[in-house]
Amino acid sequence: MKKIDWLIIFFIHEIQEYQVECDTLKKIISSVGPGKTNKILILLDSINHSSSNIPKFSLGLFEIADICNHQNVFAFQELTNTGINFKAQGAWKDAFRFIFSKYGPIAKRKILFTWSHGAGFGINTESSKIIRTNPNSNPDFIPVSNDKFSLEEVRSNFYFYLKDVGKKRPPQNSLKEIVSDNNITLYQKNEFKKSTPEICKNLEVLLIDDLANLLNENSNGKIDILVMMNCNMQLFENGFELRNSVTYYIAAESQMWAYGYDYFALLKLLNKKPKTKSKIVAKEAVSTFVKFHRQNNRQEYLKTTALFANNLTYYSQAFIVVEKIMRIVIKNFEFIKNDLIIIRSQMQVVSQNALYELLDLGFFLKLISERTKSKFGIAPLYNKYQKLNKKIRVAEHIGNVLIKNDIENTSLRFGHTGNSFFFPVNDHGHSDNKFAFCTYFSNVIDTKFEKLSSWDDLLKLFIATTKGDTNQHSEAP
Repeated sequence: MKKIDWLIIFFIHEIQEYQVECDTLKKIISSVGPGKTNKILILLDSINHSSSNIPKFSLGLFEIADICNHQNVFAFQELTNTGINFKAQGAWKDAFRFIFSKYGPIAKRKILFTWSHGAGFGINTESSKIIRTNPNSNPDFIPVSNDKFSLEEVRSNFYFYLKDVGKKRPPQNSLKEIVSDNNITLYQKNEFKKSTPEICKNLEVLLIDDLANLLNENSNGKIDILVMMNCNMQLFENGFELRNSVTYYIAAESQMWAYGYDYFALLKLLNKKPKTKSKIVAKEAVSTFVKFHRQNNRQEYLKTTALFANNLTYYSQAFIVVEKIMRIVIKNFEFIKNDLIIIRSQMQVVSQNALYELLDLGFFLKLISERTKSKFGIAPLYNKYQKLNKKIRVAEHIGNVLIKNDIENTSLRFGHTGNSFFFPVNDHGHSDNKFAFCTYFSNVIDTKFEKLSSWDDLLKLFIATTKGDTNQHSEAP
């Protein structure tokens, strides 16, 4: 079989509310085509529309083929002789195994695009509130009476769900106002430890750990560039999990937009200049993203987006440095715990949703280095991390609203440095962030990062000490 310059893979999980944007993406792929020396494959998890409100998906593998005999008229052509049972659970793994075994040996380089919702720890979530076993139910929450609750009752169960006719947002830091508002129906959380196993076993999510394991088990599965449209996926631990199977990882610390990247420009670049270095392509993914949205008058998207192209080659070294810092903090926890409480209260979530308690790792290390000063030997380790992070960050776009907030706000700052991490104020589970809680507190999901890192141990120490009382639930402007 003839060698190809780029094996271009799209993994698309259709989203009901963004069907127009998804259809636009498919049209772009068909209009550009693979060029003379590339191949485009699409693993498509498409929605079967029916009268039911519950989305049903049909997985299939397609190739962008010239349907008019070299007249550059391209269309999705389903690959039928794959031997894959696409109705089976985990069929996406078999699809990738087929791709890597058949096309991996002839591909000089590979680029993988993912398109769907993102939940920080995983992708392909139709909704953060959908549970595979019974999508009509909401096992996360139980209704309680409309009687007024004491402030202490609400404070002890800080994560709650609010429903009212006007869909007004709950006040961020006024528990008394919440308790006394008779127009609000309050849903109290189940104790997370009781409900977690059932929820976690049936999450509608493709965990990054699972993707990394699949790529690592295939000798031809090395991805040169991974480009994620999914929200909140630039976690440090995601990069660590993918470090042996992906070179350049492009994803947002923040929310991402369904329009995604300038796929037209990127595909054109790969077609016209297939010899372009992977690093340059990664940079182009970020720069064309910015140009694309500016040209289409979507400056509002750009203002609050934090997008990074990171080189995962250095993540093993960075992990060692971070791990040393975590162990120092654990060893000296009694002396540092008050600093941790203050630091947590000063950090704004980078996920733009307070319920996704994802904070910037570099900013955290900076603050803890500053507060401990010359004590414990943290400062030199932080300096080492900074040097590594300069090598990690290949390209970036940080929205001007985020930059302005970091400059002008003296108490609550984002500190976007290109890697987020999970730092909750307590161990209560809640709907939007059950993915993270399942990873760290359920004993159902075990990732390599959690096994190797001391962060979960430090997190449990912190939560046990503070009992989640940091009063920090701020969102992006």
